[in-house]
Amino acid sequence: MIKPMTIIAAAASVAVACLTFSSAAHAGAVLDRVLATKTLTVATSIGWPPSSFMNDKGELDGFDVEVAKGIAKQLGVDVKFVTPEWNLVTSGKWAGRWDLTMGQMVPTEERAKKFGFPGMYIYTGTVALVHKDSKAT
Repeated sequence: MIKPMTIIAAAASVAVACLTFSSAAHAGAVLDRVLATKTLTVATSIGWPPSSFMNDKGELDGFDVEVAKGIAKQLGVDVKFVTPEWNLVTSGKWAGRWDLTMGQMVPTEERAKKFGFPGMYIYTGTVALVHKDSKAT
């Protein structure tokens, strides 16, 4: 049986994704290159389940991978995945090696100096748990 919180979380994720993809992003030269080459090159990770990981068949799988495939489908292009080191992705020195990254990066002021964050496609909450006898508040 699916728990109500799972259903609510899934519905919220889909709603956020729909809103994100319906908003305009100013991709400029990157979008022009993607449409001209008919390929969207996406940087992601192979070790961040359930967002992106290698499945039992040796294929990239996960939520981020499926979102990237959906973006490519909407653009009418193929998708190609690359898996650079995270520090290279966050350096902002992509040099045209890929068009976007799917890595659930938290937008910060420092990162906003290097990246455009046109919209959120997922939101997750953080919960801290302590033992009932803990003095933590």
